[in-house]
Amino acid sequence: MVFAGMDVIMKPGAKLQSDDAKANHLLNAFGQRGLCQLVFGDDEKIVAKAGIDRNIEFKKAQVVRYNLMNEQRKNQGQSYLTPSKQIQGYAQELGISLLEPYALKDLQATAMTDLAQKNKDLEHKFSELSAQNAELLALLQKLVPPEELITGQHKLKGKG
Repeated sequence: MVFAGMDVIMKPGAKLQSDDAKANHLLNAFGQRGLCQLVFGDDEKIVAKAGIDRNIEFKKAQVVRYNLMNEQRKNQGQSYLTPSKQIQGYAQELGISLLEPYALKDLQATAMTDLAQKNKDLEHKFSELSAQNAELLALLQKLVPPEELITGQHKLKGKG
């Protein structure tokens, strides 16, 4: 952490007494990461637990944000962004899986495979419809001779 151009280093669980301006600045900047204010009379265990909970939520948010960003990039046809060591550490610590690397060529190959499958499905449906059409035409020719169908001078005769 930095305040007034000076580095401030704190280990987890450490305490640092400082003036209000410095403390407020650091709390505003690092409170979401778990930094807590301890005032005389506070129960240290409760304050520490709240800080740990905020830190866990911060880490979860970082990993989720990384995954969402890469999912959006994937959908937009952009390249995969490699996670930082810190994000990898957060994911491992929390047991959250990171989005696996992808290649744009893989996405294009998948799209081509999907289109090829759709094409095969449509060809199969077309073949079925053609066969049904041929059957209907054969039945119609049994009822009306072909030359009457061509000239349009046919009359269907009903039973009765």
